[in-house]
Amino acid sequence: MADFKNYTRPPFLIKVLELALGCACMALTAGKGSATSGDKQEVVHATYYGFFIVICVVVISYLLDAPIHGKLMMVIAAAGAILYITAGALNLEYHNKFVKDDKVLAAGILGLVNGVVHLVDVFLSWRG
Repeated sequence: MADFKNYTRPPFLIKVLELALGCACMALTAGKGSATSGDKQEVVHATYYGFFIVICVVVISYLLDAPIHGKLMMVIAAAGAILYITAGALNLEYHNKFVKDDKVLAAGILGLVNGVVHLVDVFLSWRG
């Protein structure tokens, strides 16, 4: 049986925050252009949708009381930080150069924020 005290601990709460920010980014960029070229757009969508799946698996592992090893969590969080910061920057570039859409701007800002949250996750995973 899962211990409910684990659901209020920082690692789980950070994963839920990462999941919520990722869902918001996906919703804001769904069905529209979000980068200046097709390749850049694929990076944006692969980041948002790919990490949604990865973080869902991590959250489910916490709910099943089967946490993933700390070093693997560091690798996942570091990759997430790099990719979310890149995707957020690509959204902002698209907003500045082509379309002045507030949803793309919001997705870019939330992508950068999610990248910073992933960096905090790396730091917390590294510390312990």
